[in-house]
Amino acid sequence: WLHFQVEVEMQHHSRVHMLCMLCRCPRGAQRAATVLHCRRWASQLSGATSEALAAAIAASPTLSPNDNRVNTEIDHHFGSLPEPRQWRWRHLANPGAARTRDGPLAPPPPAFPLTPSGQASSVAAIRQWDGYTPTPLISAPSLAANAGVAGVWLKDESDRFGTGSFKVLGGGLAASEHCQRAATSAEKPTPVVTASAGNHAIAVAWGCRQGVAQAECHVFLHSGVPAAQQERLQQLGAVVHRHDGSYEGSVDAARRFAETNGWQMVQDVADPRLSQQNKVDPVTLRIFEGYTVLASEMVDQFAAASLEAHPPPGSSTSTSTTECAVPTEWPTHVFVNGGVGGLAAAVSGHLWTRLQENRPSIVVVEPLGAECLLHAAAEGCPPGAQPPPLPPSPATTIQVGLDCKVADPLAWRVVSPATDHFVAIGDECVAW
Repeated sequence: WLHFQVEVEMQHHSRVHMLCMLCRCPRGAQRAATVLHCRRWASQLSGATSEALAAAIAASPTLSPNDNRVNTEIDHHFGSLPEPRQWRWRHLANPGAARTRDGPLAPPPPAFPLTPSGQASSVAAIRQWDGYTPTPLISAPSLAANAGVAGVWLKDESDRFGTGSFKVLGGGLAASEHCQRAATSAEKPTPVVTASAGNHAIAVAWGCRQGVAQAECHVFLHSGVPAAQQERLQQLGAVVHRHDGSYEGSVDAARRFAETNGWQMVQDVADPRLSQQNKVDPVTLRIFEGYTVLASEMVDQFAAASLEAHPPPGSSTSTSTTECAVPTEWPTHVFVNGGVGGLAAAVSGHLWTRLQENRPSIVVVEPLGAECLLHAAAEGCPPGAQPPPLPPSPATTIQVGLDCKVADPLAWRVVSPATDHFVAIGDECVAW
């Protein structure tokens, strides 16, 4: 997963700063290229019609923090893209957004599930893990030049605790805390069950092996998950169950299996029965709280960079005290991938509760054919309701990790009011 900031010279000569989150779309063991697409939207962003990033996507899992290496990868693959006029995309200005076009951003509602205390506890817990270090924020000027923008920054998640994904912040946290609770009571932890398209399961399996008390991990993979992911899970000691069907079907199968055996379900999709009772799934919420660590790091990194570039008169340029600071210059727009909405909820929720009225506009990006969040917004689904599934369709996507047909109801409580725009893009926008 990559995240990047972009400064765009606007038609009215002001600058827009964008922090974008991009999805990595693996093709077996092959790397995917990174590409950025700029397109004019006939819609309002932060109250003004502007030129904005409409799509972006994928990055090599082997990118290093070295800027020259990053730019070499990007430059090598940029020319393989089809002409932008051949790209398909769909845009929806969120009718349920808390931000009005002509007014300031409203504060988070009282029942907002991602509380500052929950987020802070996840940050504190993960910072205690062996080997913790914030993932790097990388400048990529050649990508910016190719895109015709002033600057690009990449938040490289490819080496998060050696798992290759930010998912370990959520699934790994929930699974490891399950094991810790058993160790405290001197009991063997009950086995853990989950379903995944790959990265979430890897995170849960990793978490089950941390600490003194380790739990057995059972993973349900749907038919679209490549064999390489199964092999990697088995190397982590997981017991893999194949489900002949969709991702949503694999989640249902895993939940039934966990309940039949009396085992612990660790899933990044809330239990729909709890959602129907207007209750919060505590395990899924903990996973989302873990994801907020990523957003917290980015705020800290931008704050540190801002302080280093513009130190107060007479002060040291050291950035060691900026950990809790709010940056003076932050992106005006954040692009984050969709899926069921967990990461989008975590990032938008953290920025909303931490930056308050200074929070940037949020744009959620999904694959065409799997735009479940855009669909929920288009159908007028309110926060707290069960998002409607996408209508049956033969459409598929190579963006396997984002191929989700139903939004998570807990994530929707945050994404619905916090998101300003939804964009769905075709697979032709992804370079191979």
